[in-house]
Amino acid sequence: MSLFTEPFNPNGEYGKKLFAIATAGYTEKEPIKILVSGIGIGEVYVDWDGSLADVWLRILKLAARTRLLRKLVAALQADPNYTQARPEIEALLQAVAEEDRAEANGGMRAADYTMATVVGRRPFINRHRFRENLRSLFGSYGDHTMIVDGPPKSGRSYSWVLISYLTRRAGGLQASLIDMSTFRGGRAKPIDVAKMIAADLGWKPPESDVTAQERQGPGSDVTAQDETNRRVLLGWLKSSVRQHGDVCLVFDGLDSSNVGEAALGFIGDIAAAAGNDELGDLRVVLLAFGRALPNPNVDPYVLREPPLADIPLADFTAYLRAVAKEGGHDMSNAQAGQLAARLLGAPAPDPVPISLLASRAVEVSRVACQLLRGIDG
Repeated sequence: MSLFTEPFNPNGEYGKKLFAIATAGYTEKEPIKILVSGIGIGEVYVDWDGSLADVWLRILKLAARTRLLRKLVAALQADPNYTQARPEIEALLQAVAEEDRAEANGGMRAADYTMATVVGRRPFINRHRFRENLRSLFGSYGDHTMIVDGPPKSGRSYSWVLISYLTRRAGGLQASLIDMSTFRGGRAKPIDVAKMIAADLGWKPPESDVTAQERQGPGSDVTAQDETNRRVLLGWLKSSVRQHGDVCLVFDGLDSSNVGEAALGFIGDIAAAAGNDELGDLRVVLLAFGRALPNPNVDPYVLREPPLADIPLADFTAYLRAVAKEGGHDMSNAQAGQLAARLLGAPAPDPVPISLLASRAVEVSRVACQLLRGIDG
């Protein structure tokens, strides 16, 4: 949705600018009637009573409703009476065009949802750095690779839920979860990673390197061919992206015992290639990837979240107040503290252990959903 495809909002950023531009031109209604008639809005369809500001507001709303707003702005741009306003008109058109391009790519629209407090019935508490990283990851000119690390049971895999939510709400960019902990059949090799990607996205899978295995002998893990296979498979991925379009690949379970060293290297190759702008607008997120990327030159451009840690009690109560506000209910600090004690035990611990939040997940979820619906938790 943009200025030219949604109802005119005089209080929005672009609506305010366009209203100021329109009202800065003519001081009489007659030439305005001629102007709007020229774009297809008949004089009879406009209520011309009242001030020029009132008339222009009606015209702008009508033009938006009839899909003639873009044509109206072009008419203002060409009208000699708006010569002085032409730089503002051109700047407005450029800003809207850039936003439309970003929205078409699923970028800015995804970034708009990073502050979600509840996704489904899952509460998202704190994670400020993670949210900032997502804004960059899905922004128009942001970075393309992100790493989320931390100890087991710290919430790394929970990150997928918010990433999936962002891409669904935004449209234009499909997210795919490649959970290596689900692989069965020995230790995963690079070809297995590629086939999992293909299966999840409905792409034609790459062919196995049978000849290399035959040269090495039965049961071989093709160690001598690993780097060559990785390069070939990376080429397959680049070709697939060009053919099918950009996606967001989220790799989880990378600390599982069933993931071979060569497979981890290939996943690192994918992340490094994305960070090096070799994969178009494809995004890559690595969960539990406790190592350096193969290309050290990419490291400065990789988004990283510090290892997930316990949450300060003030952040937890601030979260409760934020959710309550979304539900139209003002909650005081004292009320949030009482609710926290009810959820976590009195007195509420400070900081709040991640393990405690995990054990109370059902109750915290229930209360967050109540607050979001406008019900006092």
